Amino acid sequence: MLKKSLRLNEYAVLFYRLFLAYLFYQISRILFYAFNTSILHLDGLSDLLKLCWHGFAFDTTALLYINSLFILLSVLPLTINTR
Repeated sequence: MLKKSLRLNEYAVLFYRLFLAYLFYQISRILFYAFNTSILHLDGLSDLLKLCWHGFAFDTTALLYINSLFILLSVLPLTINTR
């Protein structure tokens, strides 16, 4: 029972870290737009929201490429992970 809850905690921490990575990618996208408003001409908030929504797919790809080894080693039930 304790080992199952320990693994669930590891998965929760993994998803929390991935959520933080998505959050920082989103913040960087908004800051990029804020500093480059003279170059990027968006009609309104709806265009910015579309930009953020479509950027989510690229964020997913980038996070999976960058963190694939970390995710794989976090998911595998190795005894080194649980010490």
